[in-house]
Amino acid sequence: MTVDFDEDVAKYLRIYLKKNFKHYHNNNIVFLYKDGSKIRPDLITKKFKRNIKKIGLEKTRFHDIRHTHVTWLLQLSENPKVVQERLGHHDVSITLNIYSHVIPTMQKNAVKKLKNNKKSF
Repeated sequence: MTVDFDEDVAKYLRIYLKKNFKHYHNNNIVFLYKDGSKIRPDLITKKFKRNIKKIGLEKTRFHDIRHTHVTWLLQLSENPKVVQERLGHHDVSITLNIYSHVIPTMQKNAVKKLKNNKKSF
Protein backbone atom coordinates (compact mmCIF):
# COMPACT_ATOMS: atom_id res chain seq x y z
CA MET A 1 0.00 0.00 0.00
CA THR A 2 1.24 3.48 -0.83
CA VAL A 3 0.37 6.49 1.35
CA ASP A 4 0.99 10.05 0.22
CA PHE A 5 2.76 12.49 2.52
CA ASP A 6 4.06 16.04 2.32
CA GLU A 7 7.53 17.37 1.56
CA ASP A 8 8.36 17.81 5.27
CA VAL A 9 7.91 14.09 5.88
CA ALA A 10 9.89 13.29 2.73
CA LYS A 11 12.73 15.51 4.01
CA TYR A 12 12.87 13.70 7.36
CA LEU A 13 12.78 10.30 5.66
CA ARG A 14 15.68 11.30 3.40
CA ILE A 15 17.67 12.44 6.45
CA TYR A 16 16.83 9.21 8.27
CA LEU A 17 17.87 7.06 5.32
CA LYS A 18 21.09 9.00 4.70
CA LYS A 19 22.03 8.82 8.39
CA ASN A 20 21.18 5.16 8.88
CA PHE A 21 21.80 3.40 5.57
CA LYS A 22 24.90 4.03 3.50
CA HIS A 23 24.00 1.27 1.08
CA TYR A 24 20.22 1.47 1.09
CA HIS A 25 18.74 -0.01 -2.09
CA ASN A 26 15.23 -1.07 -1.10
CA ASN A 27 12.72 1.49 -2.40
CA ASN A 28 9.67 -0.32 -1.02
CA ILE A 29 10.54 -0.60 2.67
CA VAL A 30 11.69 2.31 4.81
CA PHE A 31 12.49 0.71 8.15
CA LEU A 32 15.24 -1.89 7.82
CA TYR A 33 18.24 -3.06 9.79
CA LYS A 34 21.53 -1.53 8.66
CA ASP A 35 22.33 -4.75 6.79
CA GLY A 36 19.16 -4.27 4.72
CA SER A 37 17.08 -7.03 6.32
CA LYS A 38 13.47 -6.32 7.32
CA ILE A 39 12.65 -5.17 10.83
CA ARG A 40 9.91 -7.22 12.47
CA PRO A 41 6.86 -5.05 13.34
CA ASP A 42 6.96 -6.13 17.00
CA LEU A 43 10.40 -4.50 17.35
CA ILE A 44 8.90 -1.13 16.36
CA THR A 45 6.13 -1.65 18.93
CA LYS A 46 8.65 -2.53 21.68
CA LYS A 47 10.79 0.54 20.95
CA PHE A 48 7.67 2.72 20.87
CA LYS A 49 6.57 1.40 24.27
CA ARG A 50 10.01 2.05 25.73
CA ASN A 51 10.13 5.62 24.41
CA ILE A 52 6.54 6.42 25.34
CA LYS A 53 7.22 5.24 28.90
CA LYS A 54 10.21 7.60 29.12
CA ILE A 55 7.95 10.60 28.46
CA GLY A 56 5.19 9.41 30.82
CA LEU A 57 2.52 8.22 28.37
CA GLU A 58 2.53 4.50 29.26
CA LYS A 59 -1.08 3.97 28.20
CA THR A 60 -0.46 5.17 24.61
CA ARG A 61 -0.25 2.39 22.02
CA PHE A 62 1.55 2.63 18.69
CA HIS A 63 -1.82 2.00 17.01
CA ASP A 64 -3.19 5.12 18.75
CA ILE A 65 -1.14 7.22 16.31
CA ARG A 66 -3.24 5.78 13.48
CA HIS A 67 -6.48 6.65 15.31
CA THR A 68 -5.27 10.19 15.97
CA HIS A 69 -4.35 10.66 12.32
CA VAL A 70 -7.78 9.51 11.15
CA THR A 71 -9.66 11.54 13.75
CA TRP A 72 -7.79 14.69 12.71
CA LEU A 73 -8.55 14.07 9.04
CA LEU A 74 -12.25 13.55 9.71
CA GLN A 75 -12.40 16.63 11.97
CA LEU A 76 -10.81 18.61 9.14
CA SER A 77 -13.72 17.45 6.95
CA GLU A 78 -11.58 15.21 4.78
CA ASN A 79 -13.65 13.00 2.49
CA PRO A 80 -14.22 9.67 4.32
CA LYS A 81 -13.40 7.82 1.09
CA VAL A 82 -9.90 9.37 1.11
CA VAL A 83 -9.48 8.41 4.77
CA GLN A 84 -10.62 4.86 4.00
CA GLU A 85 -8.03 4.57 1.25
CA ARG A 86 -5.24 5.85 3.52
CA LEU A 87 -6.17 3.24 6.11
CA GLY A 88 -6.45 0.41 3.61
CA HIS A 89 -9.99 -0.48 4.71
CA HIS A 90 -11.89 -2.54 2.15
CA ASP A 91 -15.01 -0.42 2.44
CA VAL A 92 -15.72 3.14 3.61
CA SER A 93 -18.44 1.82 5.95
CA ILE A 94 -15.72 0.08 8.01
CA THR A 95 -13.92 3.40 8.45
CA LEU A 96 -17.11 5.26 9.36
CA ASN A 97 -18.20 2.56 11.82
CA ILE A 98 -14.85 2.51 13.62
CA TYR A 99 -14.52 6.29 13.75
CA SER A 100 -18.17 7.11 14.42
CA HIS A 101 -17.14 8.92 17.64
CA VAL A 102 -15.94 11.77 15.39
CA ILE A 103 -19.28 11.99 13.58
CA PRO A 104 -21.26 13.99 16.24
CA THR A 105 -18.74 16.84 16.00
CA MET A 106 -18.88 16.66 12.22
CA GLN A 107 -22.69 16.86 12.35
CA LYS A 108 -22.55 20.03 14.44
CA ASN A 109 -19.98 21.55 12.08
CA ALA A 110 -22.18 20.69 9.09
CA VAL A 111 -25.11 22.57 10.64
CA LYS A 112 -22.89 25.62 11.29
CA LYS A 113 -21.65 25.55 7.69
CA LEU A 114 -25.21 25.44 6.37
CA LYS A 115 -26.28 28.29 8.62
CA ASN A 116 -23.29 30.44 7.65
CA ASN A 117 -23.75 29.80 3.95
CA LYS A 118 -27.54 29.82 3.55
CA LYS A 119 -27.37 33.25 1.93
CA SER A 120 -25.45 31.81 -1.03
CA PHE A 121 -28.24 29.36 -1.94
